[in-house]
Amino acid sequence: MSTQQVRVALFDFDQTFYKYETFSLLQNHLKHDEQLKDRYRRFFNPTFLPYMQYKMKLMQPEKARRIAMQNYSSALDGLSEEDVRSFFRKLKPTIEEGINKQLAQLVEENAKNGIRSILVSGAFIPFLEEVTSDYAFDAILGSHIPFVEGKVDGEATITHVQSDLKVNAIHDTLHDVDVDWENSFAFSDRYSDLPMLELVGNPAVVNAEPRLKKHALERGWIYIDA
Repeated sequence: MSTQQVRVALFDFDQTFYKYETFSLLQNHLKHDEQLKDRYRRFFNPTFLPYMQYKMKLMQPEKARRIAMQNYSSALDGLSEEDVRSFFRKLKPTIEEGINKQLAQLVEENAKNGIRSILVSGAFIPFLEEVTSDYAFDAILGSHIPFVEGKVDGEATITHVQSDLKVNAIHDTLHDVDVDWENSFAFSDRYSDLPMLELVGNPAVVNAEPRLKKHALERGWIYIDA
């Protein structure tokens, strides 16, 4: 007997499911948090030069983001997983204010209709899990914070999940699922997410950057301006 294929809906987080960029929010959160603000320089000092190179178009944004994420993880060195989750959990009310209600409603409808909703982001997994705990995602894929014996290992190299690495994470998660890709959905704002968008038969761009918007309009993709 053949098994029924499963439809999925893939959601980027920054500027898609959440309407804004999260990294500046995370940066300010570290800078002003009463317990962790002394760690801010561990993040800022090694990040400043790459950031300026990015602003001057001397560094690709994907590389700049990867460096910043690495330095952020390093700034959390020695914290327990619960400390990290508690730190991120404080941002939940702020994140909630910027959630794209149209997409949040879609996640709720997907749960009723047997469509698996998967959040796919370059953000840290504990952050995503804490700030989206009220939404019925079937899986949350993102960048791992390295824990060794229950503590953040600030010296470990992280893998920042973006572009093709998002697709790899999706396939790893769904390796034992017969997915109906042609009738599945994907949502993103970023051109670098083309590999994820092109996995499915129903790609949709949300508040897309100009290059992605042009690409989407040329191909007749769904465009959501929300």
